[in-house]
Amino acid sequence: MEVANLEPRVQAKVSAPSSEAEMAKEVFLKQKAFFNSNGTLDVSYRIAQLKKLSAAIEKYEEELYAAFASDFKKGKVNTYMSEVSLVKADIKYYLANTKKFAKRKLVGTNLANLPALSYTIAEPLGNAFIVGAWNYPFQLTFSPLVASIAAGNVNIVKPSGTTKEVSRVMAKIINETFPEEYMWCVEGRGDIVEKIMSNPFDKVFFTGSPRVGREIMALAAPHLSNVTLELGGKSPAVFTKGGINSVNMQRIVWGKFFNAGQTCIAPDYFLVPRSEEKRFIEMAKEKIQTVVGDYKTSEFYCQIASERHLERFAQIIPKDKVVYGGEINRELRMLEPTICTGVTLDDELMKDEIFGPIMPILLYDSIEEAIQIVKKFPKPLSFHYYIGSDGPLKRRLISEIPSGSGCINESLMFMTNHNLPFGGVGNSGMGQYHGKAGFDNFSNTKAVLDKPSWFELPVKYIPYTSWKEFVVKNLL
Repeated sequence: MEVANLEPRVQAKVSAPSSEAEMAKEVFLKQKAFFNSNGTLDVSYRIAQLKKLSAAIEKYEEELYAAFASDFKKGKVNTYMSEVSLVKADIKYYLANTKKFAKRKLVGTNLANLPALSYTIAEPLGNAFIVGAWNYPFQLTFSPLVASIAAGNVNIVKPSGTTKEVSRVMAKIINETFPEEYMWCVEGRGDIVEKIMSNPFDKVFFTGSPRVGREIMALAAPHLSNVTLELGGKSPAVFTKGGINSVNMQRIVWGKFFNAGQTCIAPDYFLVPRSEEKRFIEMAKEKIQTVVGDYKTSEFYCQIASERHLERFAQIIPKDKVVYGGEINRELRMLEPTICTGVTLDDELMKDEIFGPIMPILLYDSIEEAIQIVKKFPKPLSFHYYIGSDGPLKRRLISEIPSGSGCINESLMFMTNHNLPFGGVGNSGMGQYHGKAGFDNFSNTKAVLDKPSWFELPVKYIPYTSWKEFVVKNLL
């Protein structure tokens, strides 16, 4: 199959397969055939596809903004900052670095193999299946897709069915720009994922909840597919007395209530010294007023994803512990930024990841107690430590509490640094991406030992004499 002959299929097929499963199988086989024709091996081809994707995003950018306003009541600037700009930055990064990443890397050769050349090659994995999430539907779908394109894979993409308008625009960007033999986007409910995963993908990349992540692993197991899971969990924010200041409180309020708290790396609960409870609450209230403002009209804030999610919040908020907010506006599908204090591990808020604009405060008397509270939960996706300039405590928290990634005296912003890999650990996920880590995630690092045939040491062949034994024990 010639690369030049692959043109986008904008028009509908004359004779479409009779089911989604058959369509997925047909596209999978077409993509496998194209990949096996070495169509994606040429780095210049990958770079050309990244440029095409960039142009398509520019073409549909205004339509994307309208879709986010429809699905989330999310403002244009907020959408650009949290979604579009991050994908554009990813494309720019891989346009600048893909050639370098794809080159063979020379490594050292040990004495036993001399004379020889040793090196590694970043090899595309093949057929990739990327399943996006609803909370950042564009960025969490297209960022791994961009890394997969750079690594040289063919891709089937499944955006979230919760954000229908954004999903529709993403499908247009992909299906009107690329041929299905190379890339295909399928819309619909989540149950279509099971049908698609009946195919033996070389790579599966899923972003979502730990519960669904386990189901994805089970579906991938029969094919032994390479799986990356970007999940979530209860990510802690630990404050010390020295960490409660105006700048840190502004940062944590911004990070907690950004996207109405529907952020997988957002702080889930807040550990505050008992002696600092009142000061912390008053500063948090003040910063909500300046960072969020009127939640009903704020260009910073947005809707809850669905009525089902909103009703869940109504059930888990402990009304007797609310010290700020708590208003549920079903007409607007919004929840006012909410602070609860005196929360314990027995409260419903602490049973599962909140994933919403609720700030539960747990009080502690010693840092040892705070650490033990964090360790009661599965390993989190991120951490947020607001501890001022306390170097020893900083090193202690980082070394004693396992997590995927995080910030010290900051919130969320590590996600914007391509030099920092992003991913979970344990219950919060497996595998990393962003920057070089994303390219590696969608590649197989092939190890090669290249030896000439004009010389061979006889040490490894019988008879095993005493001098050979000496060489093996002392020189190899």
